[in-house]
Amino acid sequence: MSVSAAAPPRNRVTEILLLLVLATLWGGSYSLIKVGVETIPPMTLTAARTVIGAAALALILSLRGRRWPTDASTWRRLYYRAYRNPLLILFVGPSLVFLFERRFPQRGMSRRILFSVLITNVALVGWALGWSALVGWPTFLLIQGTTLVAGGAVAAWMLYIQHQYEDTYYQSSGDWEFERAALEGSSYLKLPRALAWAVGNANYHHVHHLSAKIPNYRLRAAHEEQPLFASTPVVTVRTGFAALRLKLWDEERGCLVRYPVRAPRRSTTMTGDGLCRTLALARGAQGDDRGRAPR
Repeated sequence: MSVSAAAPPRNRVTEILLLLVLATLWGGSYSLIKVGVETIPPMTLTAARTVIGAAALALILSLRGRRWPTDASTWRRLYYRAYRNPLLILFVGPSLVFLFERRFPQRGMSRRILFSVLITNVALVGWALGWSALVGWPTFLLIQGTTLVAGGAVAAWMLYIQHQYEDTYYQSSGDWEFERAALEGSSYLKLPRALAWAVGNANYHHVHHLSAKIPNYRLRAAHEEQPLFASTPVVTVRTGFAALRLKLWDEERGCLVRYPVRAPRRSTTMTGDGLCRTLALARGAQGDDRGRAPR
């Protein structure tokens, strides 16, 4: 059985020419940058390139009959997609949190926490001034910036996947239960013993959520000795990276799923195997009591 339709014609010559133009613009931009920075400040040159690129894209969209979205719903979806982008989550968000959000008092903080924030800020200023005096500002910023971004990415990835996995626990505030959230909404990140030691047993995040008073050097023992942790969801390094693609909560199946695949604008060819697989997945999604999203 097959369902087929004529594929749209493709102009190979045009595609190759466009690829050559793109390669020329990409490769030649470095020479233009080198010439430009001799007379234009780097930040000004970067801003100018951004404005020119945005104007060119806007012109192309206008010539192709495309319009900028005007409804708030579309902009909210675009914001959500940008917010959930792995590059932003891993490499931008942690640095902003550590550098700015955690450095200022926040509403609801007790006096003890406010005092802790103040002391931490004073210590960080002393740390930056001391090391800058010893090795110089450029070296200090290079080492500290690299450490901040790399360490923040690892920490953000660990925290993210220990809550954002397929069968996680999600309920509205009225139906939310503390014990279930700790046992079903926090996973155990399975790591080799050496890596678990390097991250301070932070991979036993579920134990910490159930009881924050357990010190990190007792988290592994608590996980292994308590029978209630036997059913804790397990996430590995491989499945942890795959979990970065889970973005939406499916209320009917009760699990996290990927963004829906956008339907093609034109007819495409589908073989019998592809159609059968699609139907099988549809039947499986309807009959699967656990509500797992098809991979």
